[in-house]
Amino acid sequence: LVSAYQNARVVKKNHNKLSRGTFLHLHWLHLLRDLLNSLSLLVAMKLISRFLLASAIVTAGALAYAPKTFAQAIVPFGGTVPGACTFGTPIAGTLSVNGANTTFNSAGGTAGSVSLSCTQAAQLTVGAPTYQTGPGFTFAAGDSAESTVTVTSGQVDNGTSTDDDGTPLALVVGANKSLAVNMSAANNGTLSAGVYSFNVLLTVTP
Repeated sequence: LVSAYQNARVVKKNHNKLSRGTFLHLHWLHLLRDLLNSLSLLVAMKLISRFLLASAIVTAGALAYAPKTFAQAIVPFGGTVPGACTFGTPIAGTLSVNGANTTFNSAGGTAGSVSLSCTQAAQLTVGAPTYQTGPGFTFAAGDSAESTVTVTSGQVDNGTSTDDDGTPLALVVGANKSLAVNMSAANNGTLSAGVYSFNVLLTVTP
């Protein structure tokens, strides 16, 4: 019994020593972990401080070297779009001949036509017919030639017209106005057989 009791005390003593050693080992491990965490935090804070310091230096340098403004001025610009009128492609009219073969007239044929677009108000005039080609034509004495132009579309100037002896025709702003052109011309004598051509000049002014 005495021997067994002594063996038990030895085992208990050795167990107590082992437990105390394990505890000390774990304690030092915890201290080491805390130390490493503290060092990591210090390093991170130091890096952040350096970054903030560098940013402050760069910003201060940019402000220090920014150009100074002594004076400023605004220079205005302006432009003007001029008004204009544009004719479309003319469509030729046709002429009939009276029974005596002395006078041409579009009243028995078809009127010529052309479109006109204006971006500002304008004045339209029409010239007297001019002979171009044919077997020969000599205007008879007196008022032997006449031409007229009539606006056949538009809201304000529709139906207005003038002739080569009249005053200029007032045109309002508008796009694709249709103009009808008529003419007559009397020859000094009987017309020879053949093909004849005449022109009528339209002019637009501001």
